Amino acid sequence: MILDGIIKKITQNLTRIYKFSSNKKLKKDKSILTDSDIIIQKIVLLELKKKLKNKYYLISEEKSNNVKDYSKYKYIVTLDPIDGTENFYSGLPEWGFSISIYKDLKHYESCIFLPALKKLLKTNSKVKRKNSRIKSFSSSVKFKSLKDRGEFRLFGCCVYSIYHVIKGSLKIYRSDQANSWDILAGANLAIEHGLNVEIDNKKYYGRFLHPKKKYKIQISN
Repeated sequence: MILDGIIKKITQNLTRIYKFSSNKKLKKDKSILTDSDIIIQKIVLLELKKKLKNKYYLISEEKSNNVKDYSKYKYIVTLDPIDGTENFYSGLPEWGFSISIYKDLKHYESCIFLPALKKLLKTNSKVKRKNSRIKSFSSSVKFKSLKDRGEFRLFGCCVYSIYHVIKGSLKIYRSDQANSWDILAGANLAIEHGLNVEIDNKKYYGRFLHPKKKYKIQISN
């Protein structure tokens, strides 16, 4: 698998990644960008160049994505170096790395990696499921009332929540304003494990998600 080498390199560089976790700046939307995000992206780029040569295009939260026609690339790689950067910067363990690879615009392989928790889920992983009733929501979901929501949590990390829905430790994850790099890996892993995935209120079957729009997503057991 292409992603095995990337996960290995990130694991080998975790000490360096954590070393720069306090070096931050604010992006235009006031979210945090750390030097660690950039380090991980560079690690991924080096591995992609070795494995895929010049046959790929990288979509990432931390770079501009201005391509109009992705079909001219053999591989499209969608990356979120650190999802839950606010958690990461604050020293919380609920943060993760996610990456999804499409070959000829069809899903090829994906993974979610939660380094602080030593949790990894990738294409063809086997999963032992729990049967939780806890729901997880993004802060983008606006509640009129917290009543009748049952047991729910806000973790501040999309890929952390999706990982645990796939594992059955959460029943549902929902976001009303997700980027493609937040959800593409997790949505495809969820499909692989037989979960129900809806994007923009329609059943999702694994199509490529363009990075220039926001998506409403719900993943449920």
